[in-house]
Amino acid sequence: MNLNYIPFSLLHLNARSINHNLTNLTDCLTTINHTFTIIGITETWLYNRDQNSDYINISGYNFFQESRDDRSGGGIGLFIKSNINFKQRKDIAVFDSQSIESLFIEIMRPNQKNAIIGIIYRPSSADLSLFMDNLNSILSKFTKEQNDCYLVGDFNIDLLKYQQHTSTNDFLDVMYSNSLLPMINRPSRITSHATCIDNIFSICSTQSYQLFNALFLTDISDHLPILSIIFQQSNNQTKCTTEAKRQTNNPN
Repeated sequence: MNLNYIPFSLLHLNARSINHNLTNLTDCLTTINHTFTIIGITETWLYNRDQNSDYINISGYNFFQESRDDRSGGGIGLFIKSNINFKQRKDIAVFDSQSIESLFIEIMRPNQKNAIIGIIYRPSSADLSLFMDNLNSILSKFTKEQNDCYLVGDFNIDLLKYQQHTSTNDFLDVMYSNSLLPMINRPSRITSHATCIDNIFSICSTQSYQLFNALFLTDISDHLPILSIIFQQSNNQTKCTTEAKRQTNNPN
Protein backbone atom coordinates (compact mmCIF):
# COMPACT_ATOMS: atom_id res chain seq x y z
CA MET A 1 0.00 0.00 0.00
CA ASN A 2 1.22 3.46 -0.90
CA LEU A 3 2.66 5.11 2.22
CA ASN A 4 1.13 8.43 1.17
CA TYR A 5 -2.30 6.98 2.01
CA ILE A 6 -3.78 7.24 5.52
CA PRO A 7 -5.96 4.27 6.59
CA PHE A 8 -9.33 4.99 8.16
CA SER A 9 -11.22 1.88 9.12
CA LEU A 10 -14.60 0.78 10.41
CA LEU A 11 -15.95 -2.47 11.77
CA HIS A 12 -19.56 -3.24 12.66
CA LEU A 13 -21.09 -6.14 14.55
CA ASN A 14 -24.62 -6.85 15.69
CA ALA A 15 -23.49 -8.37 18.98
CA ARG A 16 -26.81 -9.49 20.46
CA SER A 17 -25.54 -8.57 23.95
CA ILE A 18 -22.16 -6.87 24.28
CA ASN A 19 -21.98 -8.11 27.88
CA HIS A 20 -22.20 -11.69 26.70
CA ASN A 21 -20.01 -11.36 23.61
CA LEU A 22 -17.39 -8.73 24.49
CA THR A 23 -14.69 -11.34 25.18
CA ASN A 24 -15.55 -13.14 21.95
CA LEU A 25 -15.24 -9.85 20.07
CA THR A 26 -11.86 -8.96 21.57
CA ASP A 27 -10.60 -12.49 20.85
CA CYS A 28 -11.73 -12.04 17.25
CA LEU A 29 -9.96 -8.68 16.97
CA THR A 30 -6.66 -10.23 18.03
CA THR A 31 -6.77 -12.46 14.95
CA ILE A 32 -7.06 -9.45 12.63
CA ASN A 33 -3.77 -7.73 11.87
CA HIS A 34 -5.34 -4.28 11.99
CA THR A 35 -6.45 -1.74 14.61
CA PHE A 36 -9.78 -0.25 13.57
CA THR A 37 -10.49 3.46 13.95
CA ILE A 38 -14.13 2.83 14.87
CA ILE A 39 -15.93 -0.32 16.02
CA GLY A 40 -19.70 -0.01 15.88
CA ILE A 41 -21.99 -2.28 17.89
CA THR A 42 -25.74 -2.74 17.40
CA GLU A 43 -28.03 -4.69 19.71
CA THR A 44 -25.81 -4.00 22.71
CA TRP A 45 -28.72 -5.02 24.97
CA LEU A 46 -27.49 -2.50 27.54
CA TYR A 47 -29.57 -0.27 29.77
CA ASN A 48 -28.97 3.40 30.48
CA ARG A 49 -27.69 2.46 33.93
CA ASP A 50 -24.77 0.74 32.14
CA GLN A 51 -23.68 4.06 30.59
CA ASN A 52 -20.43 4.32 32.57
CA SER A 53 -19.80 0.63 33.18
CA ASP A 54 -16.07 -0.01 33.25
CA TYR A 55 -16.47 -3.59 32.10
CA ILE A 56 -17.62 -2.47 28.63
CA ASN A 57 -14.05 -1.91 27.56
CA ILE A 58 -11.66 -2.68 24.71
CA SER A 59 -8.07 -1.66 25.39
CA GLY A 60 -7.11 1.49 23.48
CA TYR A 61 -10.70 2.60 22.86
CA ASN A 62 -13.30 4.91 24.36
CA PHE A 63 -16.87 3.61 24.41
CA PHE A 64 -20.02 5.68 23.86
CA GLN A 65 -23.50 4.21 23.76
CA GLU A 66 -27.20 4.93 23.73
CA SER A 67 -29.66 2.46 25.24
CA ARG A 68 -33.37 1.97 25.57
CA ASP A 69 -35.14 2.93 28.78
CA ASP A 70 -38.61 1.69 27.84
CA ARG A 71 -37.99 -1.96 26.94
CA SER A 72 -35.25 -4.54 26.64
CA GLY A 73 -33.10 -5.23 23.58
CA GLY A 74 -31.67 -2.87 21.00
CA GLY A 75 -29.02 -0.35 21.94
CA ILE A 76 -26.07 1.00 19.95
CA GLY A 77 -22.48 1.93 20.75
CA LEU A 78 -19.19 3.08 19.25
CA PHE A 79 -15.71 2.07 20.33
CA ILE A 80 -13.44 4.95 19.25
CA LYS A 81 -9.65 4.79 19.26
CA SER A 82 -8.43 6.69 22.29
CA ASN A 83 -6.09 8.93 20.24
CA ILE A 84 -8.94 10.22 18.07
CA ASN A 85 -10.11 13.82 18.52
CA PHE A 86 -13.90 13.86 18.19
CA LYS A 87 -17.12 15.37 19.44
CA GLN A 88 -20.57 13.86 19.82
CA ARG A 89 -23.19 15.13 17.35
CA LYS A 90 -26.45 14.97 19.28
CA ASP A 91 -27.94 17.46 16.82
CA ILE A 92 -27.96 14.77 14.12
CA ALA A 93 -29.01 11.67 16.03
CA VAL A 94 -32.56 10.39 16.43
CA PHE A 95 -33.25 7.74 19.07
CA ASP A 96 -36.70 6.17 19.05
CA SER A 97 -36.74 2.54 20.17
CA GLN A 98 -39.87 1.92 18.11
CA SER A 99 -38.41 3.00 14.74
CA ILE A 100 -34.72 3.97 14.69
CA GLU A 101 -31.75 4.11 17.06
CA SER A 102 -28.78 6.26 16.08
CA LEU A 103 -25.62 7.79 17.51
CA PHE A 104 -23.28 10.25 15.72
CA ILE A 105 -19.81 11.65 16.27
CA GLU A 106 -17.59 14.00 14.25
CA ILE A 107 -13.88 13.23 13.99
CA MET A 108 -11.54 16.22 13.67
CA ARG A 109 -8.81 15.67 11.07
CA PRO A 110 -6.30 18.50 10.58
CA ASN A 111 -5.05 17.43 7.13
CA GLN A 112 -8.35 16.18 5.75
CA LYS A 113 -12.02 17.00 5.89
CA ASN A 114 -13.68 16.02 9.14
CA ALA A 115 -15.48 12.68 9.19
CA ILE A 116 -19.00 12.18 10.51
CA ILE A 117 -19.59 8.66 11.78
CA GLY A 118 -23.07 7.36 12.53
CA ILE A 119 -24.34 4.03 13.78
CA ILE A 120 -27.94 3.07 13.07
CA TYR A 121 -30.14 0.21 14.22
CA ARG A 122 -33.60 -0.40 12.83
CA PRO A 123 -35.61 -2.89 14.91
CA SER A 124 -36.93 -5.66 12.68
CA SER A 125 -40.48 -4.89 13.84
CA ALA A 126 -40.20 -1.16 13.12
CA ASP A 127 -42.60 0.41 10.66
CA LEU A 128 -40.53 0.97 7.53
CA SER A 129 -42.21 4.23 6.55
CA LEU A 130 -41.58 5.73 10.00
CA PHE A 131 -37.97 4.55 9.83
CA MET A 132 -37.56 6.21 6.43
CA ASP A 133 -39.04 9.48 7.74
CA ASN A 134 -36.52 9.54 10.59
CA LEU A 135 -33.68 8.51 8.28
CA ASN A 136 -34.49 11.33 5.86
CA SER A 137 -34.43 13.77 8.78
CA ILE A 138 -30.97 12.51 9.76
CA LEU A 139 -29.55 12.58 6.24
CA SER A 140 -30.79 16.11 5.60
CA LYS A 141 -28.72 17.31 8.57
CA PHE A 142 -25.28 15.94 7.82
CA THR A 143 -24.98 15.33 4.08
CA LYS A 144 -25.05 19.10 3.39
CA GLU A 145 -21.97 19.66 5.58
CA GLN A 146 -19.65 18.35 2.82
CA ASN A 147 -17.61 16.23 5.23
CA ASP A 148 -16.70 12.60 4.75
CA CYS A 149 -19.61 10.56 6.14
CA TYR A 150 -19.90 6.93 7.14
CA LEU A 151 -23.00 5.09 8.35
CA VAL A 152 -22.61 1.65 9.90
CA GLY A 153 -25.31 -0.52 11.33
CA ASP A 154 -28.01 -3.14 11.08
CA PHE A 155 -30.77 -1.70 8.94
CA ASN A 156 -32.86 -4.90 8.81
CA ILE A 157 -33.41 -4.20 5.12
CA ASP A 158 -32.13 -6.97 2.87
CA LEU A 159 -30.26 -5.35 -0.02
CA LEU A 160 -30.22 -8.67 -1.86
CA LYS A 161 -33.94 -8.18 -2.51
CA TYR A 162 -33.77 -4.69 -3.96
CA GLN A 163 -35.16 -5.89 -7.31
CA GLN A 164 -38.15 -7.71 -5.80
CA HIS A 165 -38.98 -5.52 -2.78
CA THR A 166 -40.20 -2.00 -3.48
CA SER A 167 -39.39 -0.64 -0.01
CA THR A 168 -35.82 -1.95 -0.23
CA ASN A 169 -35.41 -0.25 -3.58
CA ASP A 170 -36.84 2.97 -2.10
CA PHE A 171 -34.33 2.75 0.76
CA LEU A 172 -31.45 2.42 -1.68
CA ASP A 173 -32.79 5.32 -3.75
CA VAL A 174 -32.73 7.56 -0.65
CA MET A 175 -29.17 6.52 0.17
CA TYR A 176 -27.97 6.99 -3.40
CA SER A 177 -29.68 10.38 -3.69
CA ASN A 178 -27.63 11.47 -0.67
CA SER A 179 -24.42 10.09 -2.27
CA LEU A 180 -24.21 7.26 0.28
CA LEU A 181 -22.90 4.07 -1.29
CA PRO A 182 -23.07 0.60 0.31
CA MET A 183 -19.72 -1.10 0.94
CA ILE A 184 -21.10 -4.60 1.56
CA ASN A 185 -22.91 -6.65 -1.10
CA ARG A 186 -22.72 -10.15 0.40
CA PRO A 187 -24.90 -11.83 3.07
CA SER A 188 -24.09 -10.59 6.58
CA ARG A 189 -26.57 -12.82 8.41
CA ILE A 190 -26.97 -16.48 7.59
CA THR A 191 -29.75 -18.40 9.34
CA SER A 192 -32.31 -20.50 7.46
CA HIS A 193 -31.62 -18.08 4.61
CA ALA A 194 -28.97 -15.47 3.83
CA THR A 195 -29.61 -11.72 4.08
CA CYS A 196 -27.54 -8.58 3.59
CA ILE A 197 -29.01 -6.44 6.37
CA ASP A 198 -25.78 -5.09 7.94
CA ASN A 199 -23.86 -2.51 5.97
CA ILE A 200 -21.45 0.40 5.85
CA PHE A 201 -22.49 3.36 3.69
CA SER A 202 -20.00 6.07 2.80
CA ILE A 203 -19.55 9.51 1.32
CA CYS A 204 -15.84 9.97 0.67
CA SER A 205 -15.00 13.41 -0.69
CA THR A 206 -11.35 12.55 -1.38
CA GLN A 207 -10.78 11.92 -5.06
CA SER A 208 -7.82 9.64 -4.49
CA TYR A 209 -8.53 6.70 -2.20
CA GLN A 210 -8.51 2.92 -2.12
CA LEU A 211 -11.02 0.61 -0.44
CA PHE A 212 -10.91 -2.79 1.19
CA ASN A 213 -14.29 -4.21 2.23
CA ALA A 214 -14.95 -7.62 3.74
CA LEU A 215 -17.01 -9.83 6.01
CA PHE A 216 -15.30 -11.74 8.79
CA LEU A 217 -16.32 -15.36 9.32
CA THR A 218 -16.91 -15.88 13.03
CA ASP A 219 -19.69 -17.17 15.27
CA ILE A 220 -19.76 -14.30 17.81
CA SER A 221 -23.47 -13.88 17.00
CA ASP A 222 -25.75 -14.81 14.12
CA HIS A 223 -24.48 -11.69 12.30
CA LEU A 224 -21.06 -11.55 10.66
CA PRO A 225 -18.75 -8.62 11.44
CA ILE A 226 -18.40 -6.34 8.41
CA LEU A 227 -15.44 -4.09 7.83
CA SER A 228 -14.20 -1.37 5.56
CA ILE A 229 -10.70 0.10 5.36
CA ILE A 230 -10.42 3.36 3.43
CA PHE A 231 -6.95 4.45 2.36
CA GLN A 232 -7.21 8.18 1.75
CA GLN A 233 -4.49 10.30 0.23
CA SER A 234 -2.90 12.69 2.71
CA ASN A 235 -3.18 16.39 1.87
CA ASN A 236 0.23 17.15 3.32
CA GLN A 237 2.19 14.44 1.58
CA THR A 238 5.55 15.33 0.09
CA LYS A 239 5.16 16.17 -3.57
CA CYS A 240 7.71 15.17 -6.18
CA THR A 241 9.04 18.00 -8.30
CA THR A 242 10.98 17.84 -11.55
CA GLU A 243 13.60 20.40 -12.49
CA ALA A 244 14.48 20.90 -16.15
CA LYS A 245 17.77 22.46 -17.30
CA ARG A 246 19.09 23.34 -20.73
CA GLN A 247 22.72 22.74 -21.53
CA THR A 248 24.30 25.63 -23.36
CA ASN A 249 27.00 24.39 -25.71
CA ASN A 250 27.86 24.56 -29.38
CA PRO A 251 25.84 21.47 -30.54
CA ASN A 252 22.70 22.72 -28.70
